[in-house]
Amino acid sequence: MATKRAAAAVRLAARRRQAWDLFVGERLTFEQIGARLGCGSSTAWRHVVDHRDALVREQLLDVDMLRARQLGGVSALVTTHWKNRRRKSSADVILSAWTREAKLMGLDAYRPDVYSADQVANVLRGIAALFMEIVADPEQRRAFSIGLRRKVGALAAQAGINGNGGNGHGAAKPVGHGSTAPVDVGAGPEKEQQR
Repeated sequence: MATKRAAAAVRLAARRRQAWDLFVGERLTFEQIGARLGCGSSTAWRHVVDHRDALVREQLLDVDMLRARQLGGVSALVTTHWKNRRRKSSADVILSAWTREAKLMGLDAYRPDVYSADQVANVLRGIAALFMEIVADPEQRRAFSIGLRRKVGALAAQAGINGNGGNGHGAAKPVGHGSTAPVDVGAGPEKEQQR
């Protein structure tokens, strides 16, 4: 029984190798490969993909070389359909090709080291609130807000950090995660007392 399975595995590996050779060497379509091997195009595709995956697993096929070949195919596809890009069918092909290109380049992958602008604004808001609790001098607060705006620009504005006296609400109140309350670093307790 084990001998029969081993023989079947060897025959399957040989068919996969043959499909791979026809695909890479002779550049046949999956329909043509299926016709030569006496199987359907989807089976031919599966043989080619399985053999390619085996080569990658065994490190006999350079993944970067395979990626470059795929990207070349995507580029050729876009170039072919670009002149008819106003047609829906060509536009769909181009969009699909660009999606494939993004996947090949890893642009669609989840990156745990990337933070959204809202997350960064919440951190800045928390830093500003802590600074307001610790520092009472209005000039130091103003210098802090100007420096922070210079370093992070629009994110400080998104966090509601301003250095020009802002909305006149006085000292900053602690701000919770996800809050959109502005932090006025230009006003201090002294300003509240002057009212």
